[in-house]
Order: sequence, then C-alpha cells, then structure tokens
Amino acid sequence: MTAMIWLTAIFGLTPFSADRVEILRDEGLSVVHLIGNVVIQGETRKITCHEAYLHESEDYVTLKGNVIVSDDHGRILSSEAKFLFGDQRGFMRGGVTLERPDETITADSLYYDAAQSRIEMFRNVRIDDKKNTLTVIGDRGDYDLDREEGVLSGNPRLAIAREDKDSMTITARTFKLMVKQDEFHGLDSVIAKIDSIVIFCDTFLYDLKSEKGVLANPRVVEKGNYLSGRNGLFVMENDEIRTFNVQQAWSRYHDSEGSKNIVHGEVIAIEFDDGQARRITVTGNPKGALYLKAEDDTDNAGN
Repeated sequence: MTAMIWLTAIFGLTPFSADRVEILRDEGLSVVHLIGNVVIQGETRKITCHEAYLHESEDYVTLKGNVIVSDDHGRILSSEAKFLFGDQRGFMRGGVTLERPDETITADSLYYDAAQSRIEMFRNVRIDDKKNTLTVIGDRGDYDLDREEGVLSGNPRLAIAREDKDSMTITARTFKLMVKQDEFHGLDSVIAKIDSIVIFCDTFLYDLKSEKGVLANPRVVEKGNYLSGRNGLFVMENDEIRTFNVQQAWSRYHDSEGSKNIVHGEVIAIEFDDGQARRITVTGNPKGALYLKAEDDTDNAGN
C-alpha cells in the first residue's frame, strides 16, 4: 500500500502498485521499475503485467509478462507492450489477443489508439465473429472498435461455418467487415466456394442475416456448367444455396442426357435443391442453342 501511495504522488493521476519497486536514475531521468503483480489503474483503463518500467518524464510505460490492458473496448492480452498515457496509444506484440463479447481478434502485433477507438493488426491476423460463425484471416488489418468496421488485406481468406456442411469459403484481395450490420464485402479478384458451385467475381457483398449476396461481373462454375453476366444475386436458406440470378447473362449447361445447351438473355435464374442446380429459367429476349449428345459407335453400327 505504501508503494502505491508514493507512486501516485509522483505520477499524479494514475495509481500504481507492485510487489517490489526500484527507482532508477539515468542522466537526470527517473524510471520506476515495478516487479511482480503490477497493476496500473486509471478511471477507464486497467493494466496488469509481471514487470513494468514507468518513464516519468516521458509519460510512457513498457510492460512485460502476461500483459493485460482492459477498458471499454475489451481486453488486450500480449507478452509485452508499450503504452503512452497522454496520447492513449499502445503497441502490443507477442501472441496478441483482443477479447470482446461477440468477437476475438488475434495477431502477432497490434497498434492500439484508444482515443480514436482504432487498432491496426500485423501478421497472422485473425478475426472471429462469434454471432455469425465467421472467421477471416490475413496479414494486415485496420479496425474501428466503436463502429465495428474494418479492412483486412494481405492474402485474406474468409470462412462461414455451417452446421453439418462444409464451410462457405471466400478469398479476395481485400475484405471489408461491417460487423454491426452483419455484412461483409469481398473486393477484387474474389473466389467463393458454396457447395457444388465456385464463383469468380469483382465484388462480393453478403448479408449474413438475410443470407443474400450481391455480385459484380460474376462467373459461376457448377461441375461442367458455366454462367456469367454483369450482375448477380444469390439467396441462401438455412445455410444452403436456393437461387442464383444473373443479369445480361450467358450460360452453358448439360442436361441429364448429356446434351449441351447454350442460352443467353436479360436474366438467367437457377434454382438449387440440396446444393445442386435443378432448374434454369431464361427471361428477357431469351436465345439459345441445343447440341445433342453424339451417338456412340454401337448405335451407329448397321446404319
């Protein structure tokens, strides 16, 4: 208790406590070394760790060993950190984890701007959106903690877990996450895999609550079938794809007898059953061609 009162008098606003205290002086500067069960308690923020160096004149602290920074934005855990009191900024590294009620963010290192409610994440970044069973990973991230919006880049990959099914997986050059709105955007060079179909497109917008996706310049492959167009819309139901509509569309597909069909029109709509394409409807000046399956040599024999 004596150590805590004495340190409060030095730093004025923020109380500190530890098992042991050492006062170090170097070239006129004072550094307070706290060892064991360190607690730095402010009005809205609490810092705990095993060891800390308080740089009085420069108004910052370096932290080591089981570092935990707790405030209204959640808890950040790391092996070491540096925190600037006046600017309310910190840099954490070594197995960094930010814990929040509905999400967990991990990275090799993390920059935290508490005043702006913003973090930047570096290397092995992972965001787990618990309420939407969504996980996205990448090498670099930027996230607004109040708005719950962020951008992930550096070969990012996104997966949505589905009960009793393979995850819906998406890659893109960049992902924009909008957690409060329960949606995300995949931007540039997007590849998505949903059950039997693979989607290539320029942008991929998905509403996690309504289970609706909007695509720009989609190219869709389903086994030997192909569909492309200017804009696309697909609808999921209970984690399973139900319909897929493409505007100004062109399609090549095979029927159950093996004949090849090529059709195009203003809108091509595909209905799915159990993840498989079952019905294709073309509207708006539909045109097409049917290529019948060639008869084999046995059928031709004797003709």
